[in-house]
Amino acid sequence: MRVALALALILLLSVANAQNLTINIVNYEGGVVSVQIFGENFSINKTFQNSSVTFPVEPGNYHVITIYKNLSIVKNVNVTNDTTLYLTFEETNDVSSLFYLNRHVIVGNGEVVEIDVIYNPTEKFFRGDLEKIIPKDAKNLSILEFTGRLEDFSVEDNKIFYKSVVIQPNSSIRAVYHYFFDSNEMILSSELETKQLVLFLPPDVNAISEDLSFAGTHALGSATYNIYTATNLSKGKTIEVKFERAEVKSEERKSGFNFFFVVGAVLILAGVALYVYSKKKEGKAEEKEEWKV
Repeated sequence: MRVALALALILLLSVANAQNLTINIVNYEGGVVSVQIFGENFSINKTFQNSSVTFPVEPGNYHVITIYKNLSIVKNVNVTNDTTLYLTFEETNDVSSLFYLNRHVIVGNGEVVEIDVIYNPTEKFFRGDLEKIIPKDAKNLSILEFTGRLEDFSVEDNKIFYKSVVIQPNSSIRAVYHYFFDSNEMILSSELETKQLVLFLPPDVNAISEDLSFAGTHALGSATYNIYTATNLSKGKTIEVKFERAEVKSEERKSGFNFFFVVGAVLILAGVALYVYSKKKEGKAEEKEEWKV
């Protein structure tokens, strides 16, 4: 009897502490909605066929995945009181709304790796075709990573065509390319507006370009590299770069240029840049805080 009363009391206290987490589909047009919620001691998977559903949950942090019309929105939410997530599953195919948050071009020993972060700043899903232009003298192109969802892609000469790419609202995708390049001249194309372009070169190579600014010689771990940057490039802009040998200090020559070490480091830094940018957009970072290589 006492055990039953204790269990009943615990249940009542649990209900009293519970908050309502509501998922509201703003543009619901019929059909099935699937919601998965994960918390520290809580998980649920539910489908419904109306514009909203409510879950009683304990205060805490939750990972919410909502799927509707073959699209998914992922949210992390801290529930301290009754909370409603208003989700919009609208789409746009307007490529001009996208931009490169950052592009990194790492050149060394006849190899090149390009790391592109494409950002969708709108409140709508982007679903459309994208194009990537590789320098014309590139050989043996490989797509190492493409995190966006897509139907198909094709390669023609020095162009990559991505069909029906999906990018979530206020989110980004990343593309990583590798190719061999043995020319002393390179033309970099901006298929989208580009917030920041960063070119990495071995310490014994300089870049000559009217559009790039020298940002210094930097050491990262065992790698030393020259950095050149450009910012706020308009869509369709091309940057012509010529490479020439440079005199280097003995300590720089000794440290060398570890190509794949730099690639790994840049992948991490690009992730940091995206995190800082996202926090700025949410108003959680100071305006003076900027990411620089």
